[in-house]
Amino acid sequence: MFRKRRWLLNLLTLCSFLLIALIALVVLLKQEPRIYKDTVMPAGFLRETRSREMMQLMNDAGNYIRNEPRWYVSFANEQMNSFLQGDDFDTYLGGDSRLPDGFTDPRIFVENNRLRLAIRYGKGVFSTILSLDLRLWIIPSEINRIGMEVISLKAGAVPLSPAMVLDYISEAVRKNNIEITWYRDKNHPVAVMRLQSENNFPTFQLDRLELNDGNLTIGGRKINFVEVQPE
Repeated sequence: MFRKRRWLLNLLTLCSFLLIALIALVVLLKQEPRIYKDTVMPAGFLRETRSREMMQLMNDAGNYIRNEPRWYVSFANEQMNSFLQGDDFDTYLGGDSRLPDGFTDPRIFVENNRLRLAIRYGKGVFSTILSLDLRLWIIPSEINRIGMEVISLKAGAVPLSPAMVLDYISEAVRKNNIEITWYRDKNHPVAVMRLQSENNFPTFQLDRLELNDGNLTIGGRKINFVEVQPE
């Protein structure tokens, strides 16, 4: 009888530890990252204004690329997130329907020379916030090639393997006619992306990519057709 009681006590103790561990995991998965909270833009005049500023900047960038010999444009955290959280994202870009299945409500945050992305995955009580830290740079001596290092991936406060999202990143990038190739460096996935991959002869060269002080800045120059003619 004593042995049976001890066995039952051990079993109950093990179940208690497993239950505590499960509860702790759920709490960590449901924890919203700081950047997700910091990027909330309440509905109202300010969000609408910043969203329209973002739209104007995107339109300006397209016009600059086509018409200006040299150009640059800078997007602020508030502008990017106001656009993503407002009606303009749905109206002009299709909103969450443009995202892979299961993903909604994306956020962007530029901080400490990194591009930090956060997005909700799943619905209701089964949802969590995935956050991704990226480092971006222009690859020297290569026209319109950008390097991207995936530094970390978390679900709530739980670290995950960045390899879990590489296919989603590739899908999103290729939808915008950007060629992408992956390799590993220092245990982190690194991508090489080529802009205007559908063009044999690029029309512009990206030569500025900066992430600092809450701003994403890109710039470049127009390429004359003769500059890219084969010898």
